[in-house]
Amino acid sequence: MGTVRYDAEVRHDGRIHAFTLPDLKTPVCTSCKKLFFTGDSDKQITAALRAHLDLLTPAEIQAALNRLGMTLKEAAEGLRIPEETLASWLDESRIQSCGHDMWLRVFFGLPEARAFCRQGRDRLHENPVAVGDDEVSPVLANGGKKTGAVAH
Repeated sequence: MGTVRYDAEVRHDGRIHAFTLPDLKTPVCTSCKKLFFTGDSDKQITAALRAHLDLLTPAEIQAALNRLGMTLKEAAEGLRIPEETLASWLDESRIQSCGHDMWLRVFFGLPEARAFCRQGRDRLHENPVAVGDDEVSPVLANGGKKTGAVAH
């Protein structure tokens, strides 16, 4: 087992991300210096990718669930994702996309987001609104409650 500097290039979210692990612990051939990647080295690279992209870690996701007193099933239903997907982020078998990471932060951080999600999917289709970059949907701005006419 050796400790080496490793320049990683990992595809995530359809892009190649380059970053360096200054202290990758992995078996190294004493003759040719070839690196042998193991489950442990893969975990180190995955953790470094999460840090590079500033994604929530499984421990941070679990802490948010605990803080809110939510089960995996309740959170998955609120997030509108399969329970298996959330479980895979927690057991480190998959890494959430940057978009899903942002949604996790919104969902866990804003009671209004969780309340909006509890109102049901149909609410989203009752008053579809074209929202520009500098506008806020009246449905979202009003905690998911319908408002009057929407100016386009």
